[in-house]
Amino acid sequence: MEETGILHEIDPDGDIELILQNPNAPFAVWVQDQGTPAAKKRKYNTAFGREPSLFHSVDQCYTHSVASNAARRRVESTATPAPAQDEQRKQQTTIRFRVSSKHLALASVSFRNFLQDDSQGGNASTFKTSGWDPDAMLILMNIIHGRHGSVPTKVNLEMFAKIAALTDYPGCHEAVMFFARGWISKMSVTTPNKYDRNLVLWLAVSRVLSRQSIFVVMAKAAIMYSKGPIQTLGLPIPQQVVGKQR
Repeated sequence: MEETGILHEIDPDGDIELILQNPNAPFAVWVQDQGTPAAKKRKYNTAFGREPSLFHSVDQCYTHSVASNAARRRVESTATPAPAQDEQRKQQTTIRFRVSSKHLALASVSFRNFLQDDSQGGNASTFKTSGWDPDAMLILMNIIHGRHGSVPTKVNLEMFAKIAALTDYPGCHEAVMFFARGWISKMSVTTPNKYDRNLVLWLAVSRVLSRQSIFVVMAKAAIMYSKGPIQTLGLPIPQQVVGKQR
């Protein structure tokens, strides 16, 4: 039997219950970059100036990816962003959030479409999702419901990436943008000198939250330093960048 779990009353008078199943599923699991060392023989300068034919379309890639992701995004009541888990894990603690359908609908067209879905009778009382980090979900729900005093003034890159991925899922970008600017202003963002998991997390954060200047720097660094195709780690990163190799 599924456990009752934890209840967060974001809106005590809320008319819908968001149910998070299988919380804390593995997030952005890194696989060691394995490619051909010979690919490193060419030299590049730190301004990414040696291979314009390789990098010239990264800016266009950013713009195209934002539009195409918005066009195909949708939310389903039983949808899950994480890989399927075995039945035992699905029976673990659930975390529930009492929320307002009006706030969800204002923040996201996808939420609004779900809530108005004829198959739900236009009166859905629960929304189930799976795999997300419960702290990231709590932050997002507090933002959407205007509980800004409960939103942290700074987050680390790991949590930022989790919030970005969760934001992109139903398309709550506008609601999060103000806080994203504040979080970034308190973080150290430098030009990477290697291809690693943090670089990929920054790719996702900057793409989802419209920080084009950061995205371009990270994308060019990923192309420069990776030994093979760029990993997405299950994050919303444009396929146009992932497929680029030297």
